[in-house]
Amino acid sequence: TSAVSSAAAAVGPAGPAAADAIVPAMTFAAVRADVGEMPFADDSIAAVHCSAGAHCWPDAAKGFGEVARVLRRRGVFVMSTVILAGPIRKKYAENGTAADAGEYDATGMRKMNTPFWDAASVVGMLEGAGLVEVQVVAEDKCFVMLTARKP
Repeated sequence: TSAVSSAAAAVGPAGPAAADAIVPAMTFAAVRADVGEMPFADDSIAAVHCSAGAHCWPDAAKGFGEVARVLRRRGVFVMSTVILAGPIRKKYAENGTAADAGEYDATGMRKMNTPFWDAASVVGMLEGAGLVEVQVVAEDKCFVMLTARKP
């Protein structure tokens, strides 16, 4: 069990104070930067988190590549984002708009601030960026949460 897992398990009836006792205070700096050109050295970050934001990136593939670049060996990426609901994907396929993620992306429909086609398309982008052990942790309607590691 990692310290983070232990801390997460401790939060609940015991409250956040229990987590503070398990995970020591850490110093960090908040940095405002473009995900497509992060101002960090290669292999320098232990973990990256993106909460419901990757679909808002101007170039998601480039952003995932930057995440992979800055992560240390075995570093962790945790993200959530939005995907098209199943009925919308079905409608697009039936009316000839787009049959799959490739067509959806190729038509230009998938752009900044637009949901990804489905969870599998996000998995493919993460793997395409060189991340491994990509897992869909949760999926509910239009929401998907994933984890991945740098080899």
